[in-house]
Amino acid sequence: MRITGIVISLVAIAIPSAWSQKVSTPIYRDAAAPISDRVRDLLGKMTIDEKVAQLESGINLGSLAGPGNHPALLDKGALNADLAKQSLANGLGTYAFLDEFFGLAKGALDAATNRNLLQAWVLKNTRLGIPIMFHAEALHGYVLKGATSFPQAIALGSTWDPELLTTMFTAVAKEARSTGNALVLAPVLDLSRDPRYGRAEEMYSEDPYLVARLGTAAVRGLQGDSPLIDQEHVFATAKHFVHGQPENGTNAGPNDFSERTMRSVFLYPFQEVIQKAHIGAVMPSYNENNGGIPSSENTWLLKQVLRNEWNFPGLTVSDYFAVEQLAILQHVAADAASAGVLAFKSGVDMELPTTAGYPALAAAVRSGEISEQDLNQAVERVLTTKFRAGLFEHPYADPKHAVETVGSKKNIDLARKVADEAIVLLKNQNNVLPLDPARIKTVAVIGPNAVKMRLGTYSGVPSYYVSVLDGTRRGAEFQSPMRRRISMIS
Repeated sequence: MRITGIVISLVAIAIPSAWSQKVSTPIYRDAAAPISDRVRDLLGKMTIDEKVAQLESGINLGSLAGPGNHPALLDKGALNADLAKQSLANGLGTYAFLDEFFGLAKGALDAATNRNLLQAWVLKNTRLGIPIMFHAEALHGYVLKGATSFPQAIALGSTWDPELLTTMFTAVAKEARSTGNALVLAPVLDLSRDPRYGRAEEMYSEDPYLVARLGTAAVRGLQGDSPLIDQEHVFATAKHFVHGQPENGTNAGPNDFSERTMRSVFLYPFQEVIQKAHIGAVMPSYNENNGGIPSSENTWLLKQVLRNEWNFPGLTVSDYFAVEQLAILQHVAADAASAGVLAFKSGVDMELPTTAGYPALAAAVRSGEISEQDLNQAVERVLTTKFRAGLFEHPYADPKHAVETVGSKKNIDLARKVADEAIVLLKNQNNVLPLDPARIKTVAVIGPNAVKMRLGTYSGVPSYYVSVLDGTRRGAEFQSPMRRRISMIS
């Protein structure tokens, strides 16, 4: 009886212990729990300040960083712990490394290492340990030194090949995710309808149907086919909602179109990509629509059309500095704080790339200007995106894998294939080509850009490139004495 009593006592002790251990693990930490339950559990544990932090962002400019809203949390491979405590105490929604965009970062190894340093600090030093969702640019390749540079968007449109774009953007996603990004700000679904517009190279075409088809293909490559984003894919962002055809070809120029034109022409690619490819995020444009209403405060665009009519469940993220521009450029808000409240109430979930207006949201919620229910809905979308990306289970990048993936030989070969398909054939009138060395004694390559790398905007620095002059000299048509007489004229 004594032995039996001991066994019963041990069982009695063990059962409460196991039950207590199970209960002490938060639902949001349980990878097997439904995402909706995990979001609900986590949201219920968050303070107002922690919720607002999930709608905020940060940037790293390395040696370019200065005082103000974008201190250099990371510089020369070291984390500034004091600045981290100031900026990240409540966590952070997203973060971008603009030093990579400007070609100041070294490459894949540093990119992965820096993200891991920042992620580790947030996971270890914040109360709830909510991971950061890093984002990057990927218009025609991951923007990072050494990453594969594919042809510009305007050339991709010339392929007329959705399947090829899906293959290409699958490779782009793998490179971007390998260094720790879970979101990219691509593709561009604007229509190229004004040759004066300096951003025309970012667009696939002037035709809404072609843009919709190629945009859908690009998103499927970036995100994959599953609602959950695996470790080789990223969430995509449809932008810019909606530039349309900016007046005078200026970036922030207003549009003045009828609603019928807006819906049948300029909104069509966005609707197709949202409903057919289930894109993760949408970015409002800088400019004004509907008679002078900036997109970042356009409730018709962001709430009526996007949410109510199209049932878009994903994130809305501001274009860079667009929230603050409501005050300093478009003058529809008195200051950055009121611009933040205005943008949020109009339907912008997250402010990028750094917070100017959204820190004011906490006070606006406490004062009743913004309801906590509206705040919760925006935070739910952010948390859902992070859970769907698997960031709670896989918050870190593998630096070795990043080095092997970014700019791989396989992807470089794919870039060549895409470039071949993007070539536009012109009529060889009077049989000018191929050039005949017997008749052509000298070839002049004219202009200062002949010896420079011109890959267009949103481009990293590839490991290998050839200038127009060097490419001309190396061409098979010029393997003759004429090769020595190819000269550049500035």
